[in-house]
Amino acid sequence: MARILLTGFEPFGQNSDNVSQIILERIETSIVVSDPWEKQRGKNSEYSPVMVELEKQLLTVDKPGSLMVANRILGGENWDVIIHMGLCEVCDSVRFETRAQNILDMRIPDNNGRLVKNQLIGEHHLWCNSSIVTAMSYPGLESIELSTDAGTYLCNETYYRTLDA
Repeated sequence: MARILLTGFEPFGQNSDNVSQIILERIETSIVVSDPWEKQRGKNSEYSPVMVELEKQLLTVDKPGSLMVANRILGGENWDVIIHMGLCEVCDSVRFETRAQNILDMRIPDNNGRLVKNQLIGEHHLWCNSSIVTAMSYPGLESIELSTDAGTYLCNETYYRTLDA
């Protein structure tokens, strides 16, 4: 059984809700995932359905929330996949972030009142595994925009700290 950690964030700023929290609340914790490209691969596909156990975690929009997954990894927990979902206030499509920027530059305070301006998080930008980016080129995923700009707020900080762990 594959284990996936799926995270979302609580509302922040002027947002009364957060789409990532809504998705987190509505998605099942156990699902069977079939090969979505079975038709393209043909009948002799080597991929068979996989039972997936989803662990859902709502993250607070503050420093403890940004550190939660990284701390769990450093504490010895592991998953086959970690998916962080967030809210982009200016986006009109789903984006897959390939890079966590080495910068924290908040335009508004987090939900704990912290307001960090132009501060480095670590030593350099961090990138997701290139095989994940390659997999995103499969048919059916064309509508997902590949992005190298996760912003400079809590989503980016969380992504950075997770990759760094």
